[in-house]
Amino acid sequence: MARFREQGYDATSVSELTRAAGVAKGTFFNHFPTKEHILASWFRGVWEGEARALAAEGVGGADAVVTQVVRIVARLEEDAILAGALVARIADLPGGEPGGEKDEAPVARPLDQVRAWFVDRIRECLPMVVPIREVSDADLSALLVGALVETLREAFLTGQSAATAGPRTRVEVRAGVRVEARIDFLLASAGLRGV
Repeated sequence: MARFREQGYDATSVSELTRAAGVAKGTFFNHFPTKEHILASWFRGVWEGEARALAAEGVGGADAVVTQVVRIVARLEEDAILAGALVARIADLPGGEPGGEKDEAPVARPLDQVRAWFVDRIRECLPMVVPIREVSDADLSALLVGALVETLREAFLTGQSAATAGPRTRVEVRAGVRVEARIDFLLASAGLRGV
């Protein structure tokens, strides 16, 4: 991760990573089939770390959804170089291979994991207000993921194409405020959060 931060994600080759880590390319590819798997693993670690912290604090349901996305945006704002690389590729980040256990399933793609986490939090909620329109847990989760991804794109990408996009040097609009408003609106519209 340090090499990505120093040189930029696109400018860092697998050869440079293996040289810096002191391992052979074969060792690298045993753990990460592509460079994108490193980025996916990093994002999963950020997401899961914040989710564990919320669980330890006893925060669940709609409150957990809002708090999680605001914390994730704040964490990414602290690491703009990696955030820019992540956001440029977020929809295409791969999942992982199964672990050592024979019956273990492959790790889901990062956005699929985020969507599943949202569904679990939505199912913890009891409706507090009358929804504007009924929406399924899966559809609401997809909308929440979309709101998060769009906010991240606005905050971290320039007007370049996703393939060549780099991080902005500073976050021009407070992304945490924007994502919180979007998530609040979607949850209130579904009746899971007071207006």
